[in-house]
Amino acid sequence: MNGCRLVVILALLPNAPALAEEVLLWRIWPAENVSVEVADDLERRLAQAARARYPGRFVPLPRVQEFFLADGSERFLHCGRSLGCLSDLGNSLGAARVATGFLHQAGSDFFTELLVVDSQNRKAVLRTRLRHGPALDSRALENLLQAIFYPERFSGRVRLECPLAGAQVWLDEEPLAFCPLEKALEVAAGWHRLVVRKSGYLEFSREVDIAPGGNQLVVAVLVPLPRPDEEKPFYRGWPFWLLAGGGTALMVAGSLLWADLEKLRENARLSQEAGLAQVEYWQERADRRAVESYSCFALGAGALIGATVVMGIDLFSRQELPREPAVGQRPQRQPGWVLLFEW
Repeated sequence: MNGCRLVVILALLPNAPALAEEVLLWRIWPAENVSVEVADDLERRLAQAARARYPGRFVPLPRVQEFFLADGSERFLHCGRSLGCLSDLGNSLGAARVATGFLHQAGSDFFTELLVVDSQNRKAVLRTRLRHGPALDSRALENLLQAIFYPERFSGRVRLECPLAGAQVWLDEEPLAFCPLEKALEVAAGWHRLVVRKSGYLEFSREVDIAPGGNQLVVAVLVPLPRPDEEKPFYRGWPFWLLAGGGTALMVAGSLLWADLEKLRENARLSQEAGLAQVEYWQERADRRAVESYSCFALGAGALIGATVVMGIDLFSRQELPREPAVGQRPQRQPGWVLLFEW
């Protein structure tokens, strides 16, 4: 059927009931930096390999064609990653599971983001990313088939050594656990982004590629960041005291000069009342003293304002550190970096 581009695969799982035998592979969608033609080619090659590896294990194609000829079925062409929509599609076609993929390209590497949904329970049984080249070699093809047909077995282990208590462990941007971890993490095989975060520490994320049935060791070393409460306050820095001390000294000098100015003005007044010739002398000295006093007051006020600005900048730039999560509390998303080393 034109436009649908769907491949139906039937998988028989060991010890599975009869109603849980069929699996529908619903499209490989083009995603980041990938054309429709490249995604369709991967879908076609995957379908051919599945038919050769698991012959006869497909939902009958006439049933699929008949379903999409009915009214209202076109909404399933836009399911995307919706678990409810994919579950409804699988239940409508009698498939216990629906597998869909999204093909990404990063440089010379291709990543197939695979999603396998349990139709009856309406939940995802597998979410992973598988890295491969454009040619899709035999190993990558085998991993894709194993993930689709046996998602419960498609897993590996990550042993994370992180002695820093309370550090948050994230896998693919989802909170997973707190450090320290006593047991290895059981995760879906494939390409994952592992992150360890703790407030007040340098944080770094690490991409890990877990092989099916494989084990990987990652040692997380978190480097402390300078804490705001360890920074020097404004009263321990020389700019504040230079401005505050200088401003205070200038204000005191201006006050002393102002007191002397009052005496000079009094001498000028008395000389004028007595008719003495020194009136101009005392008045000239009083005028100079007034300029000196006003200058000290102006410079002192400017220095004190500068000290106030330094104090305000220091107080308003300080931020309270986020509190550590309580024991058993679900991790919250926080920005930052974590340093990881893999052995």
